[in-house]
Amino acid sequence: MGAELVLVLSIGVINILLSGCVLPAILLFSNVADQIGQSANISPNKRSYLLTGAATTVTAIIPVNSAFVMGAVTLINQINVTGYGKVAVNPFEIFASSYYCILLTLVCFLWVFKREKQNNTEKVGIKGVSRNA
Repeated sequence: MGAELVLVLSIGVINILLSGCVLPAILLFSNVADQIGQSANISPNKRSYLLTGAATTVTAIIPVNSAFVMGAVTLINQINVTGYGKVAVNPFEIFASSYYCILLTLVCFLWVFKREKQNNTEKVGIKGVSRNA
């Protein structure tokens, strides 16, 4: 669980530093994530899911520096709505309405903190009984 948490938090910090640009963050951190994942026996599939999932969480839509949020604010502010004049939208409104990223953050942390129950049942071999005995 510790290595998975390191992966999630590290890709989140890198994503914030890159203004929410998901692909560059994944590309920059992928080699380090592979080394951490291999040393902690995290499967390559789970590593890739953790990186892509954690990179598209709340860290991609931080209102102060996200390229996606600022781009949306710029486009919305350029729209002239007939009868309403200029529409004023701030980055925090877009952040609060980005349900996918907020829910994905919750799912990502639940997945990291979820403990898989180990199956302690032993495999029992069934021997055939012959009728000719």
